[in-house]
Amino acid sequence: KNMDTNNHCLQVSMTTESNDDRKQNEIKVPVHNFVMIKHIKDDPNDENSLFLLGTFIQYVKDGSGHLKSNYDKKEAVYFPYRLNELDANTDNNLVNVRRMEQHGDIFKTSFTVKAPLNITEIFDAFPCRIVRAKLTVELSTMTSKDNMIKLQPDLHLDMNTKSNNIAVQSPFELNANYTICKGFEMTFLKEVDDKMDQSMAYDLITPVPMVSYVVKSNDCSKFEISFFMIDGGFSSVVKIIFPMLLVSIMNWFHVNSNFVKGPDSDEYDTKSHEYLGNSATFALTIVFLFGGIYKKTRKE
Repeated sequence: KNMDTNNHCLQVSMTTESNDDRKQNEIKVPVHNFVMIKHIKDDPNDENSLFLLGTFIQYVKDGSGHLKSNYDKKEAVYFPYRLNELDANTDNNLVNVRRMEQHGDIFKTSFTVKAPLNITEIFDAFPCRIVRAKLTVELSTMTSKDNMIKLQPDLHLDMNTKSNNIAVQSPFELNANYTICKGFEMTFLKEVDDKMDQSMAYDLITPVPMVSYVVKSNDCSKFEISFFMIDGGFSSVVKIIFPMLLVSIMNWFHVNSNFVKGPDSDEYDTKSHEYLGNSATFALTIVFLFGGIYKKTRKE
């Protein structure tokens, strides 16, 4: 039971690039590529980078018969992926083949995917920051066994049920029983958000992805998946605003509660001129101690 993107979970746009002359030794191969989005997680090597974890299933219709020999030899019967301009394979662990099947002239290949997301800042006003996390997926071309024919992937989409193209994994078990009632959609989206968003650095504004397909020479072999995410900035408030506010309050309290009349005049003076320094030292001490106690968590 995947999220039904036909109603509220998929936004699709089409972009057309300039046409190139098609070579006579090039064959268009129909391909359907299903994407299951599971989680978005932080890169353990870079706190500001994100990974998308999911599953790709690629269906290739081998009407010309050029891939049959590859399948018999247990070789690749799928078009290689490029993720954000990086070649995805088992060597870099971005894409790993799980299973290959044949159903007539259709070859089905399942993959586990750990794709890096390209982070672009679109709004920055302290303490809030909004970014766009984008994944560009491109199917690369292949050549036939004699290297004489170029096989060009041509993506085919299910326009009636868009969740057959890209879907978000349901937070509920496949055999779970639940009742659809008033407010269920918002509750469902919150459950999906909580399941998908595993990042400590950013929070999803919405789990609904924005998807666009690129059409070139009447072919489509490239698409983009984007998420808009926010860094709420509460940790920045704790580290910056809280100490300044604490110093100001403490200094105001000390100055206003410790005025005394001078011995030789009617003017009032403070008992000490070290309030600002003492308050700043105390505030910084609290901040360092609080930093050890406070840990940034999901959904600050």
